[in-house]
Amino acid sequence: MNELAKILRKHGHVVYIVTTRPNSLVYDDDPYVIRLSGIELKQLYGYTMTSPIHFETFRKIKELDFDLIHCHTEFGVGIFAHSCANMLHIPLVSTYHTTYEDYTHYINMMDLKAVDHLGKKVVAIASKAFLKKSMAIIAPSEKTKDLLIGYGIHAPISVVPTGLDLQRFDDSQIKQDDIDAIKAQYNLEGKKIILFVGRIAQEKSL
Repeated sequence: MNELAKILRKHGHVVYIVTTRPNSLVYDDDPYVIRLSGIELKQLYGYTMTSPIHFETFRKIKELDFDLIHCHTEFGVGIFAHSCANMLHIPLVSTYHTTYEDYTHYINMMDLKAVDHLGKKVVAIASKAFLKKSMAIIAPSEKTKDLLIGYGIHAPISVVPTGLDLQRFDDSQIKQDDIDAIKAQYNLEGKKIILFVGRIAQEKSL
């Protein structure tokens, strides 16, 4: 999301990021970052849970007079975004980042087909209900777009892949000596190396 904000600002837009604060030690001196208090859930990969009600931040958003709200989550911050958009009559755009059907195994411990079917049906109903107030929806892939259409969502859906700063992966910035040192440290010389960046979890289909 920071990449999106950076590019939008490059094009002359004023962008605020509303996100969570897992504890009082997290602080931003960036005036364009607004943090909502929350509780970090370490068992859920460090996700920070926050209330959908924040009166002081609501007043600030009202004063800022936003032209558009772009929602990136379906939970605490997302519900707050929907409330702000609805109460302040601000157009809402939503990005559907996560295919929640891939996560039903967390509630289907015994791998029962009936539970899996019910879980996917609940996901479809909940996703449709959450997205119905959006004037437009962004999907990261054609697969996700097709999934949302299958849910019966009629708002315009655009496919916009998640952006990356490719300069961070520029080979010219990497020193061969550093590569050789890491390979020696882990005994990787002459071996094929495969890198995965992400959670080691069933939904990642490793």
